[in-house]
Amino acid sequence: MSKDFLRRLPLFSGLSESDLDLLFRQAEPVAVKAGETLMGEGDPGDSAFIVLDGGFEIIKRSDTQNIVIAMREPGEVIGEMSLLDHAPRTATVRAVRDSALLKIREETFHQLLSTRSSAAMSILHTVSGRLRQNEAMLRQSEKMAGLGTLAAGLAHELNNPAAAARRSAEQLG
Repeated sequence: MSKDFLRRLPLFSGLSESDLDLLFRQAEPVAVKAGETLMGEGDPGDSAFIVLDGGFEIIKRSDTQNIVIAMREPGEVIGEMSLLDHAPRTATVRAVRDSALLKIREETFHQLLSTRSSAAMSILHTVSGRLRQNEAMLRQSEKMAGLGTLAAGLAHELNNPAAAARRSAEQLG
């Protein structure tokens, strides 16, 4: 991993050389094997991660099942939401293949956002995009649930002979 890689990322493109050096020195390399969990939903958040290599699925619990809501690839940030709102992790993050990340501790993250408006704007853009993506997914889920209810009602009507006879009688009248 090099400083050039970090400089190409929108989050860090506006940093001065000294700020980039500071980030580079304070960040910690992390390796995660395929199938391993990087963070769990509900865990406290003390750091953000930049994906250097590999890939991660973002998983949200829904009743009794887990739903993959997004994928994160090299160059993307993971875990920044907990650092912004000081709340537990909102999803589980699991490696889909052997991966390498750069871990940025909370203090470094906050120092970066407070000293560089370009970094703050980039994080705001990232978070806003993710909120819009989640809202679109929620709307799609609501549509699918409505469609499922409609299909269940139709199947019930088709399978219920009394309802079919009533419908036929109404149509004859």
